[in-house]
Amino acid sequence: MADRARRSPPASVRTRDGQADPDRTGAERYPIDRDTDPGTWWAAVYDDVSIVTQYDDGAGRVADGRGIPTSSPSAPGVVTAFLELLDVHAGHRVLDVGTGTG
Repeated sequence: MADRARRSPPASVRTRDGQADPDRTGAERYPIDRDTDPGTWWAAVYDDVSIVTQYDDGAGRVADGRGIPTSSPSAPGVVTAFLELLDVHAGHRVLDVGTGTG
């Protein structure tokens, strides 16, 4: 089951524009905007990165990429790790309750 989630993360179609945070040494956040640069947006939502969709509890502008990140959808690798720990098998049912951050 986790392998299937890794191949096609369904949250990608609901992810808002924001700042992709690669969390890699030396890498900086970069803006993603589905309307102006769909290629970069799709690459970010299918990569294993956090995408910050809100700063400073909504007081900051996402396009600026400054402030304290206060909202982001889970990176696909985090979701995959949780599914692997859950040990889901065929026939099991799982309820995923999200908060709508994406």
